[in-house]
Amino acid sequence: MRTTVSLDRDTEAAVRDLRAAEHLGLSEAVNELIRRGMTIRTKPDTVFRSPKFKMHAKLDYTNTGEVLDMLDRP
Repeated sequence: MRTTVSLDRDTEAAVRDLRAAEHLGLSEAVNELIRRGMTIRTKPDTVFRSPKFKMHAKLDYTNTGEVLDMLDRP
């Protein structure tokens, strides 16, 4: 497909650098950079972390049945 594309200075520089480094034609370099951009997986900027608080509980949580019985008591 033939089309006219206007490149910003930074993208033009990236195309120029790739062409020089890998001895590619203009279309090959543009296609390669597009493919690289499509495969980049970005991670979220922030990771949610729930706050932790020391509860100082005096319960043994290893036996869940016992804990549930204790919670059911009036």
